[in-house]
Amino acid sequence: MLQLIETICYENGHFQRIKLHEERLNRSRYNLFGNCNQLSLSPLLRIPASLSEQKVRCRVTYSDVIENIEYEPYVCKNIRCLQLVWDDSIEYSYKYRNREDLNKLLSLRDNADEILIVKNGLIADTSFTNIVFFKSGKWYTPEIPLLAGTRRADYLKKKLILPIAEGAAQRRRFRRLFQENDGGKGANGEGENEPLHAMAFEPAGEMQNQNNDCNCVEGVKRHNKFPF
Repeated sequence: MLQLIETICYENGHFQRIKLHEERLNRSRYNLFGNCNQLSLSPLLRIPASLSEQKVRCRVTYSDVIENIEYEPYVCKNIRCLQLVWDDSIEYSYKYRNREDLNKLLSLRDNADEILIVKNGLIADTSFTNIVFFKSGKWYTPEIPLLAGTRRADYLKKKLILPIAEGAAQRRRFRRLFQENDGGKGANGEGENEPLHAMAFEPAGEMQNQNNDCNCVEGVKRHNKFPF
């Protein structure tokens, strides 16, 4: 049977945005399996004592029912260069456990740490996170992501970020690029396509690579805190 996942961040004694994860889980169960009964995740989640003082990634595997719950230390992926890849047929509107199509795109990168997927001419997501851009004092996120993450949904609701249709050719207009990912990155590469892995790239004039035809966003720097 088709399987999906929710990856939830546990930090400071709390599961982050649990209600948004429950809403997405139940919406997916209804749309894909016709299951109308609402499930609550909170009573099912119990952090192992050995991880209770750590930042934890909780992975819930489900179909029409909850099938498995796993816990592991939260791992941040160190990213310094993103490579643009194009695929107009990629589809990941539900958080499927099967990431074969995303992994195929990831395998296309050269020396980059991660990819920035372009669909129908518009920047969408990396292989495992939503993204936000900074320009003229405001933060923007792609209007049509591959997967609508829970942190993205939370920030859009609070009007901390704004949706924008951003073409790949216009990427250098932005001062900073951040990845949104609550669930961390697991051993199999999946994360919550939604704390943020904060990164920035310098303006075009300061980039290491001055070739306008280059498909790699270089000069990426890690920030300790997201500005919100």
